[in-house]
Amino acid sequence: MSHVTSAGPVLRPLSALLLFAGLCLGQSVTGGGTIQGTVKDASGAVIAHAKVSCTHIDTGEAISSETNSDGFFTTPPVRIGKYKVRVQAPGMKAWEGDLILETGRTAEIEPVLTVGQVSETVTVSETIPLVTTTDPTDGTTLDSRRIQELPVNGRDMNTLLSDVTPGVEQVIDVNGGVRTSGMMVYSTNYVQDGAASNNREFGGSMNLAGLESVGEVRVETSTSNAKYSSPASVIITTKGGGNQFHLAVYETVRNNAFGVARARQDVSYNATPFQTPKLIRNEFGGSIGGPVYLPTFGLNGKKFYNGRNRTFFFFSREGQELRQGLSKNFTVPTAAMRNGDFSQLYDSAGRFIQLYDPLTSTVVALSATRHQTVRLPFANNIIPINRISPLAKYIYSITPLPTDSTNPLVTTNLKVVTATNGLPNQSNNPSTVRLDHRFSDKDNVFVKFNGGNLRTNFQGTGSATGAPTTGQEANVTFLLMDAITGAFSWTHLFTPTFFMETNGNRTAQSTRTVNGPVQQDWSKFLGLPNPNGEIGFPALQNLGFMNYIEGDNRRQLRSLVDNVEQNFTSVRGTHNIQFGWRFHREKQTLLPDQGNISGYSDFNSLATALQSPTLGSDTSPQAVPQTGDNSANFFLGYGADYNGPTAIMACTCRTTGR
Repeated sequence: MSHVTSAGPVLRPLSALLLFAGLCLGQSVTGGGTIQGTVKDASGAVIAHAKVSCTHIDTGEAISSETNSDGFFTTPPVRIGKYKVRVQAPGMKAWEGDLILETGRTAEIEPVLTVGQVSETVTVSETIPLVTTTDPTDGTTLDSRRIQELPVNGRDMNTLLSDVTPGVEQVIDVNGGVRTSGMMVYSTNYVQDGAASNNREFGGSMNLAGLESVGEVRVETSTSNAKYSSPASVIITTKGGGNQFHLAVYETVRNNAFGVARARQDVSYNATPFQTPKLIRNEFGGSIGGPVYLPTFGLNGKKFYNGRNRTFFFFSREGQELRQGLSKNFTVPTAAMRNGDFSQLYDSAGRFIQLYDPLTSTVVALSATRHQTVRLPFANNIIPINRISPLAKYIYSITPLPTDSTNPLVTTNLKVVTATNGLPNQSNNPSTVRLDHRFSDKDNVFVKFNGGNLRTNFQGTGSATGAPTTGQEANVTFLLMDAITGAFSWTHLFTPTFFMETNGNRTAQSTRTVNGPVQQDWSKFLGLPNPNGEIGFPALQNLGFMNYIEGDNRRQLRSLVDNVEQNFTSVRGTHNIQFGWRFHREKQTLLPDQGNISGYSDFNSLATALQSPTLGSDTSPQAVPQTGDNSANFFLGYGADYNGPTAIMACTCRTTGR
């Protein structure tokens, strides 16, 4: 049963303008940055009405501004990257310098103009450092070059952040994420080009773009900007195209079946080497970006539209296939037991355990209140193969054979490599496409879509979970995550001292926890009752060896997150006054946890034991010691009980608007 809840539209206009005694640093939620500064002459006097031009080196896009009466200027949020800044004023030599603008930062410069001809230029040869003396935020920024060059295990964003960012710790689980200062992973807010990128069910990250498409990432670990409303923020900006075409293709392979790792062998009791823990990882993908060229079919007298300095595209596609696991020990029936041969049924003290045929049962009255069921033993503890139940026959067919010759009544006899919640098998395929366009010197727009599917499977997390079956029908959890995000941003410059930024995005994500690659009515397939026709594998327990159960409770959460915001910036003197509004809505559809709703059966039925004439009672019989075994009960199909599915109550979910 599912329950749908939605939060109504939440529109929160800013009730008061935020005024600061010093400079108010404008930070774009889409990951862009701003350039600002005060222009002075050699004597330290401010210069009003100086012309300022900031040109993006890769795209040729130019942003023009002008200093006010206080000599101060600022730009609207612009693309990250390297800029050439030129400042000029009548009767002064022009000033030029380069700077690198980082994600979510404000680059402050202090050009000093000297008297001379405007045709003369004073060039600052060193790159202007990104110094912000009025921003208390503690953060670390990684650009695309560092992301590509720094060694990272598995091309995972969270691994990279935890390796290079002080105070950041990676959370190792099937979903992934980072946390700071010992807080929970839910306290970290992931924002990608202004769009939400948090996993709404498990916390941590979801739908992050692959490293190939990340232009820059900034981690704020203390006094993060109020726009992110979280103790820690991970702000990701995707790459955009430039005036030059760039193509990248990569393939990396890691396989411990090669080299020194291949020679490793664990000790076994019967001289057969065990399967060693494995790690097989393939990472592949590529990206392409550049100016847009389109046929115009003679429009405006041109054959092609040339997007240089105006229109750019970027596309990336990445993939990961990961197979890994740890060696674990389990108990399974021997090959002889699967054929009805229980002649080696000895306990840890070396005592033989005799099996009795339930079809030969007769009841003997010992007294008026005491009765005993007597049976004939199976000769040599061998059960005819034609007596095997269809359920046992199928379960044996999907159960791995022992890797040891040890006695399963004494110790484990199966060692296999099993994926775990901390080391799961994964298939991932993130993709990103982005389009940037400059309509004019005053209007810039970008549109971006990214999404993908993450498929993860591992041994169920329950303590009584057995080894995954050969076809992963039981004892395995499959976590299926799907997400897609669309985002746009429009920046408009009304005047050099008044501009706006309009942002909108929608994120749709789904997380499903299921059991096995095939979703079907397994109870019906196995011949067990299932009146409600529930989907999933029934729990088979107390079999004399490992259990067969659902890996984890099945559940599902679908989330739809919408954001639209309008930000205005007005420059007054050396102050930035920011105001605007934001609309936020979340809608969630939840299928609550469902455990063992396909029923479960126990096989500690005493069907192959001999009833004790002295122990127990008629209503609670007990067996004669060293008689009967659950594995033989299961072979014959004699269960102790069967519990059918029960109704699942719907839960009430509450979403919040911000």
